[in-house]
Amino acid sequence: KISPCQEEIFYTSVMKKTLASLIVLLIAAAPAVALEWHTVGPRAMGMGGAGVAAAQGPIAAYWNPAALGRPTANAYGIQVPFGVRAAVTGSVIEGANDLEALKDSQTPPTQAQVDAALAKLNQPGNGVRLGVDGGVNVKIGKIAVFTNSYLDMGAVPTIDATATPATVIAGTNNSKLTLKGAQVVELGVGYGREMSFAPGLYLGGNLKIMSAQVGYYDYYVLRNSNEDSNMLSKFKDGAAKSSNFGVDLGMLWDITRTFEGAVLHPRVGLVGRNLNNPKFKQPAAATAAGATGKYAVNPQLRMGASISP
Repeated sequence: KISPCQEEIFYTSVMKKTLASLIVLLIAAAPAVALEWHTVGPRAMGMGGAGVAAAQGPIAAYWNPAALGRPTANAYGIQVPFGVRAAVTGSVIEGANDLEALKDSQTPPTQAQVDAALAKLNQPGNGVRLGVDGGVNVKIGKIAVFTNSYLDMGAVPTIDATATPATVIAGTNNSKLTLKGAQVVELGVGYGREMSFAPGLYLGGNLKIMSAQVGYYDYYVLRNSNEDSNMLSKFKDGAAKSSNFGVDLGMLWDITRTFEGAVLHPRVGLVGRNLNNPKFKQPAAATAAGATGKYAVNPQLRMGASISP
């Protein structure tokens, strides 16, 4: 017969070995650079990394598929998350607007004005980012079926330092914003369950079919004809479409179920998304601009802890 003390030591040892093994697996799969993590669902927006440990309901498949195995009140349900985020860093927009204003000005610009506009456009860290996510997630017991879409795109400036008042007025200066990014649509199934040998330890995973549109477009600031100015349409029209599959793995430790009497219901979660590093076809414009290889959806690793009254 195992004493309570021996049982506690056994569970603690199992948890440590399982967590260590999963961390080694996820770190080995994850490169130094990964795509931005999307904050899917309104509940997770104010939780930060805690969402990995406090995930529940249908979108647990995204945050941590291991949580699909938790015996919660919302074992069945549907969630339709949607989110948008955008960021503009530096004076990239102001610099582009200044260049266009100088081109359209009734008074010929001076070289100093041209140089000032280019300086704003060329500030270190300048750029624009846009992210959109949405989908439908259904949970049936410990299984989730989902389709989610993630759009990530950004624009970075490149200046043509040979600009003169004459080239600005003529619209022949080649200063530009380069748009890069992809829309990835996932159709998948997730499953999670509690380990019988270690109460409180949940493991889970997702298997996904992924369809991607990878885009690339150079928007020249001063060539703003009606055709060229709709850069989002141009970005989409030139996108390359291809498919692949993705694998996610997650671990959740509900400490209260392991050690009775633990206060504040502590939980620790760890998840790795797209561990197989799925790759997709690059558009012709990106290849022509010197891009090599395929567009990679790099693995993402996230760990979090939560407590609740």
